[in-house]
Amino acid sequence: MQHALAPPPSYTAGVRCRWLIPGDILRYLSSPRRDRESLIEFLRGLNLAEEWDREDLRGLVAVIACTGVQALNPKYWKYLRR
Repeated sequence: MQHALAPPPSYTAGVRCRWLIPGDILRYLSSPRRDRESLIEFLRGLNLAEEWDREDLRGLVAVIACTGVQALNPKYWKYLRR
């Protein structure tokens, strides 16, 4: 038996989001200088990071704490040496 799918929810075009900690930071640090944007351009998009949700401060603390614990593990350092 097949069921009809509901139409997808609408969205606003042009909305962007970043995964700053650790995703975009690791991408920036591990990319060759010739292939990455300037530091000013990188920092300009900080307000797009999903970690900065004012309504979810516990999520921000959790992201920072978990990333800090991972940063202490040398197994993850290889991502910066690429």
